[in-house]
Amino acid sequence: MATDFVDHSAELTGLSFSNGWGEDADGELYFCRSTSILRLIPVGFVLKLPHMTAGSSVTATISGGAPNSSCGLFFSKYGLGATRVPAAQVRLDIAGAELLAINTTNGSGVTSFSGTVPANLQDRTIWLQAAQFGSKSNVMVETVE
Repeated sequence: MATDFVDHSAELTGLSFSNGWGEDADGELYFCRSTSILRLIPVGFVLKLPHMTAGSSVTATISGGAPNSSCGLFFSKYGLGATRVPAAQVRLDIAGAELLAINTTNGSGVTSFSGTVPANLQDRTIWLQAAQFGSKSNVMVETVE
């Protein structure tokens, strides 16, 4: 399910077809054509998250945010949907979102959230998204080992 879809077809001049799509372990998207493999690079407010293992530490990184501003990290155990966050004047793309933490971005609009993955999330799929006033990040989906 695509959320916040923006058609960038006009920017893909010279790419008349693709032979396949793929995703790496970090959630980066790739598509291949007959002579090359191209990585799709998100722009703007981006959440990056490594693979998660129950009981281990993990660090989520946010980039492209507003400098020196509050940033919230949210998660859902229910999947994609819609959750309004009135304080940030934004609607998240995950259902039943719960706030994990709030942090402040640095002067470059970057922040990180570190913590331990709860043991009770083992073998569960969770959805994560970050939000700042008036904007939201991409959604990351992770099945916890």
